[in-house]
Amino acid sequence: MILHSGITLYHGSYVAVEKPELERCYPYKDFGRGFYLTTSQEQAVSFVRSSVAKAAGRGDVQPNTKWGFVSKYIFQEASMTHISQS
Repeated sequence: MILHSGITLYHGSYVAVEKPELERCYPYKDFGRGFYLTTSQEQAVSFVRSSVAKAAGRGDVQPNTKWGFVSKYIFQEASMTHISQS
């Protein structure tokens, strides 16, 4: 997939994430430590269910928790300016 400015990305979790912080991410995820995003809102909703179940298993939320959060982000390309070379 090619990311372009303005694309909407989603993250499903047991907590709302305003600003992702990689150091807070669990290290033993499917593809290693990271903050996972999808372009599919429906897929993010399904991630909420699995995230809540894992959080309940760790004791982070009550075992009967039935809700979570889908956080929405708009990707903006960062621009780099070459200043000098020595």
